[in-house]
Amino acid sequence: MRAALTALICLTATPALPAAAQPTVRVRAESRIELRVERRPAEVQVTGVLRDDRGEPLPDQPVEIRLEPDEGGSRSERGRTDALGRLAATFPVETGRYDIRASYAGDARYQRIDVAQELDLERAHVQLGLSRADGERVDRLDLDRPVHRLQVRARSAEGGAGLEVTLASELGDRLAGGTTGDDGTVVLEVESARLGPPAAGRLVVTSERDDRRSRAQTEVMVVRFRAASLTLDATPTHLELGAPLRIEGRLTDSGGALPRRAVGLFAGDRHLDTVLTDAEGRFARELQLDGLSGTVAVRARFTSDAPWRPSAESPAISVTLAAPSSAPWPWLLLPMAICAAAIFWISRRSAPEPTRASTRTVPPPPPPGIRAGAGEVRGATHRAVGGRVLDADSGAAIPGARITIEAAGEAHEARADASGAFTFSDLADGEHRLQVSAPGYEERDAVIQVPHGGRWLDTRVRLRSLREVAVRHYREVAERLAPGRRWWALWTPRELLDRAQRSARREAATLTEAVERAAYAAPHPSPEDVTEIGQRARSVAQALDASRD
Repeated sequence: MRAALTALICLTATPALPAAAQPTVRVRAESRIELRVERRPAEVQVTGVLRDDRGEPLPDQPVEIRLEPDEGGSRSERGRTDALGRLAATFPVETGRYDIRASYAGDARYQRIDVAQELDLERAHVQLGLSRADGERVDRLDLDRPVHRLQVRARSAEGGAGLEVTLASELGDRLAGGTTGDDGTVVLEVESARLGPPAAGRLVVTSERDDRRSRAQTEVMVVRFRAASLTLDATPTHLELGAPLRIEGRLTDSGGALPRRAVGLFAGDRHLDTVLTDAEGRFARELQLDGLSGTVAVRARFTSDAPWRPSAESPAISVTLAAPSSAPWPWLLLPMAICAAAIFWISRRSAPEPTRASTRTVPPPPPPGIRAGAGEVRGATHRAVGGRVLDADSGAAIPGARITIEAAGEAHEARADASGAFTFSDLADGEHRLQVSAPGYEERDAVIQVPHGGRWLDTRVRLRSLREVAVRHYREVAERLAPGRRWWALWTPRELLDRAQRSARREAATLTEAVERAAYAAPHPSPEDVTEIGQRARSVAQALDASRD
């Protein structure tokens, strides 16, 4: 689900997932235009690439490119970007100085942007490049490093030495500066504290013009990231089967606590529960380790969907489960007696009725989430119904799911085993209603005609998690607050909301808190809770749309 949630929820901020907000504000994603100028005899070709803040091209968007000489008399070309976000224009030129400008008017999702680049045909054109002095990738900056050494290289027909170079962030904050050496390079040292918080961003390199070379600028997309640390404590580490295990821990990074993040709790490979960290990054839960025995490794995992926040896992804690002290032997006879009585009662209740003629009707198709098997044989008269109960998203079995089959006021009930399997035998002829439910899941039901040709012997019942349904309701709000549809799946609702404008917080904040409770908190949300979230999400989405008109 978290690919969908911590993801549920990438996004916003430069995305932000919604929370609730007074929808009186326009939340639009940032856009940018990259300009490249190629000099030719008596003309220049200008290529512009329109991208979003993640560097993805924006196709089929209107862009205008203008050439403005110092002496006046500008020329322009208008067109729409291709599938790669590109648009090109060619202008005749003479010796002199020009400003090249590109403009994008924006739309309901993306901001307006205007960029300019100086073209000085009386001076040599300069090309700038940015790399890491240590040879590592320049597009990923570890904020846990105190200092980053970045190298700028300048090239031109007049050489690259002696140029004044400036390095800035995407917000225009100056990070460092220096002068290129004889080889056209300069190494700039930037403290991590000046780079900003973990997020996607850009580094902008600029060189000033001099008497021989023109001004130049280039940009590099980067991801600023910071590792997370996850601690865990479990008490007691020796406990009897059935006794609760107390789990506590904290999620932090070098910048402090990481609040409102989802942390999974595991025993070996088995998922026990998911908790949400508080304002101090702490979490706690009491767990029942049912179905486990011996010594198990308990650990916590934080799975991140944001590229600037690596996932983390706590050290494992060994917990030993011991059988409780034995009871006096006479008590052991009680369960046996109860089981014997139950078997006798069930056998009396489920004895087959005398076969009677019935008119066969074509059964209705199963509803979404219930699929009959393909094993239909004409003339077969099966009176058994069986299959498996599975999670609709992961495909994992749902042990303990409750299955009821009812006809003519008589009901039989079963529980799915560890593999999600169930079966009913010797059912009476006629129409039966199959109902399947499990805590935290949507219910499913179907009408089955007995006898049947075998198609209901291998039924597949797929239940949707109510937590997942709540997050999906939230998507239509998230996509309006995020800068792009891809973002909503990368960030949590709280991360998205933090990126939204402050005037859009109140109504979205209430909705976000409800979604977070439904997605992470115990107990599972009720169907009524999820229905209410869907109604509120539609209302907030409509209000956001109305505010943009």
